[in-house]
Amino acid sequence: DLAAVTADGRLRWEEVEALRDQDIHVLATVDVSGVEGLKDAVEGITGLEVSNTVPDWLLDEAEELIFVDVATRALLNRVRRGAVFSGTEIPEDLRGLFNEGSLEALRELAMRLAADRVQDRLAALEGSRSALAGKETIMVAVDARPGSARVIRRARRLADRMGASCFAVHVAPDEDWTGVSLEERARAQEHLDLARILHLETRILYGSHVARILADFATRHRVTRLLLGRSHKTGWREFFQRSLLEQIIRLCPWLDLVVISERS
Repeated sequence: DLAAVTADGRLRWEEVEALRDQDIHVLATVDVSGVEGLKDAVEGITGLEVSNTVPDWLLDEAEELIFVDVATRALLNRVRRGAVFSGTEIPEDLRGLFNEGSLEALRELAMRLAADRVQDRLAALEGSRSALAGKETIMVAVDARPGSARVIRRARRLADRMGASCFAVHVAPDEDWTGVSLEERARAQEHLDLARILHLETRILYGSHVARILADFATRHRVTRLLLGRSHKTGWREFFQRSLLEQIIRLCPWLDLVVISERS
C-alpha cells in the first residue's frame, strides 16, 4: 500500500520512489482514499480523517494504472461473512466508510480518477496536452488558515483536469516575517510544503499590499485563474477578504477568480 507508513516511520511511497530511481520496477496498490488530491472529498463522504496519502503526480508517473473494482453490495456481503474483519461486525471507527452510500461515492471517485488518467494519456499521445498547458496558468493564494490545504488540493486537481501549470503563492510582510507569529509562519510553511509535494511551483513574495503583489505576479506569469480560500468567520477578517477580492478584481479584470469556502 503506497499510502502506508513503515515500522520505522517512513512513508512507503518515498521508499518506492527510491527504488524507481535505481530503475527497479515496482508493483504497488493505493486506495482511492489515499490520494492526496481527493482527501477533502473522501473526508466529506466518510466523515473520517485521512492521515496518510500519496501525491497525485505519483499516479501520473506510473507506467500502468490498473483499476480494481468490486461491487458495493458484494463487498458488504464479504464483511457480513467475516471475510474482511476478524468478526462480522464493522469496527466503530470505520462505520462511516463501510456503508452503501459511502462506498458507492468512493467507487465513483475511483472511476473518475481512472478515467481522468486515461484521458490525460490520450491527450498526451495526440500532442494536445502541451498545447493546452500553454493556455492556462493557475495560481493559488496560500496563507496560514487551515483551509489553505483544501484550496491547494483543489488547485492541483483543477490543473490536472485543465492541463495547466500551477503556482502556490504566499505573501509575507518582509523577509523577517515581521508581525507574523511563529505558529502562523509554521502553518504557512506547512501549506507550502504540501504544495511542493503536489508539484506546484511555490513562491514567497514580500510586501504589505497583498492584492497588488498578487496582481503583479499574475500579470508577469500570465495567470488566467486565481484560487482563494474564504473563511466563515465574521468581523475584520471578512472585511479584509472582501476588500482583497475587490482589489484583485479591479487590478486584474481578466482574471477568473475561484473562491473556495472553508468547511464550517
